[in-house]
Amino acid sequence: FCALKEIGIPRGSIDQSFFDAGGSSLNALLLVAKLHRTGFNNLTVERLISAKTLRDILLHRTENERSRGLFFESNNEYHVLPLEQVSKDEALRIITKSFIEKGEIDVLVHRQCRELKDECQNEWYTLLDRRWPHYIKNGLSFGVVMNDGQLVGISLSNNIEDEAHIDLATIPRLAPLLHMIEKGENKILEQFRSSNSNIQKIMHSFLTAVNPDVESNRRVSIMHFLERHVLEIGSTNEFQAILTANAGSVTQQIAEYVLNYDYHLVLRANEYCDSSGTRVFSHALEQHTIDIGIKLLI
Repeated sequence: FCALKEIGIPRGSIDQSFFDAGGSSLNALLLVAKLHRTGFNNLTVERLISAKTLRDILLHRTENERSRGLFFESNNEYHVLPLEQVSKDEALRIITKSFIEKGEIDVLVHRQCRELKDECQNEWYTLLDRRWPHYIKNGLSFGVVMNDGQLVGISLSNNIEDEAHIDLATIPRLAPLLHMIEKGENKILEQFRSSNSNIQKIMHSFLTAVNPDVESNRRVSIMHFLERHVLEIGSTNEFQAILTANAGSVTQQIAEYVLNYDYHLVLRANEYCDSSGTRVFSHALEQHTIDIGIKLLI
């Protein structure tokens, strides 16, 4: 009951379904993560969402069952492909459409203007198209497909010491957003390295994107799968830490509460100033934030 209360679901909702009680895809993830820590080891997001009532979940608690993970069923549906086996055109379509249509920060740039949306989408495409060979070469990036072959997720990462430079002058619409993120990443890296001088090899998770055509309930589990596999790749390739910038509420919650990133720096978009001192995103709301995070892998 405490876990339900923490995510804003009243105790009196116990005989309702999760969504009828006010739940969402995002707090489904948070609730399952909290319940795992109290012994509900057989509960997954899919089970929570599909249960007729919350009481059914509580009555079927299995104290001694081995932990099966947050998305046990879904993990059998998702498969990782090296980036060279992924259709570049489909991947770039997913990334650009996801950011423009679903991005919680990108909206600050295009402000729902169709013309600006098209410009931003073209700039994302141009930027990633140029860097694509680099992402393939470094072997740290991948796609996620379902059993039917549908591409549902993309992750692009680099060794931070071997990262291709972004010429912001070629992407004027996106430049303020990417500059804000770059400043934040440089700041947290400086702070991190001052107290972790032994950490030299850092992987930069540049972006993850979920196919926007996938139903919303499944998007959370795909994003979790992507983020978790990023950590696996980092460990496999003997990186000591991972740096990432999360601009969406779902990825921010996954990083903080599920994957337990060790260091965080929260950037408020309405506080960002460009080189001339102008608050470019003064129209941003308080919830428009970017969470720069670092997770130790050693």
